[in-house]
Amino acid sequence: MPTDDNAPPTTVYVRDVLAVVGDVMPRWGFLETAMLDAIGEKRIGPGISQRWLTTFDMGPEIKREIKQLARVRHLLAHGLCGVEGRVGLSGEPGVRCRRANGSVIEIALNELETFAQHLDLLRLSVDRHHRGLGRPIRSND
Repeated sequence: MPTDDNAPPTTVYVRDVLAVVGDVMPRWGFLETAMLDAIGEKRIGPGISQRWLTTFDMGPEIKREIKQLARVRHLLAHGLCGVEGRVGLSGEPGVRCRRANGSVIEIALNELETFAQHLDLLRLSVDRHHRGLGRPIRSND
């Protein structure tokens, strides 16, 4: 494996993939903090996003996005079972996660990066909605 100084610009190392996974986890925490602030709770633990969803109605698109992001976050937190740097099984760097039913799925690095961005946009949307500053931000805005 070449050193960082000798690596072509397109080389992706396992640590690069893991850095993005590591970037996702605090972003999810920031989203949950915004949700707790919005519902006026301090209690952490399972079900924060579900408690928030039953308290606020931001429309079906936001609800669907929160549920999708929660599924991916759960896979990363509880099902991470492999990391590929240069080229994964599907031809891209990324991670492999085991689902509850035992099947394994791949999440490409670019999908992880998009996921992290969506978490930020969703957190901003929750904050904006909670503060009454206008319509929610959607990830495709």
